[in-house]
Amino acid sequence: YNIVDAMFVGWLGKEQLGATGVAFPIFMMIGAFGISIGVGAGSYISRRLGAKDHPQAEKTASSALFIAVIVGIVVTAAGQIWLYPILKLFGATPGILPYASEYANIIFWGSAITMLNMVFNNILRAEGSVTVSMIGMSLGAVLNIALDPLLIFGFNMGIVGAAWATVISKSISLLF
Repeated sequence: YNIVDAMFVGWLGKEQLGATGVAFPIFMMIGAFGISIGVGAGSYISRRLGAKDHPQAEKTASSALFIAVIVGIVVTAAGQIWLYPILKLFGATPGILPYASEYANIIFWGSAITMLNMVFNNILRAEGSVTVSMIGMSLGAVLNIALDPLLIFGFNMGIVGAAWATVISKSISLLF
């Protein structure tokens, strides 16, 4: 998502492109939280399903989804409270900071969606629905590729359009 965003945002200017680069570690950290919850739950769910312990597998899946929402809310709140210090920590210069804050703010608001998406994908894989997981992930990626130019240039939203394209694409992937 971030690479596609950077490709299209690069046409807006070097500061905007720099903003996506500064926000990239934030996006990766949000993803890391989602993946760690999802992989841990997926591993345990697979073992419980293999042991025919369906109630425990269901409890684990529910717990993982609940934890993803809670962690997503905490990350969103942290991003809202410490947005500028976080961006400066990752190298935002005065010229990049306004664009990075616009982009990262929306990415932070989509934290729970990103985490839930990753947890659901791991749960699907754990229960053997790898095709559904792959279609969901591919759907989000293709939508992001289509929405980026539409929102950035078509609706003249600039870097904010790239962030919204990412959150919308992740949301639709999650709904799928």
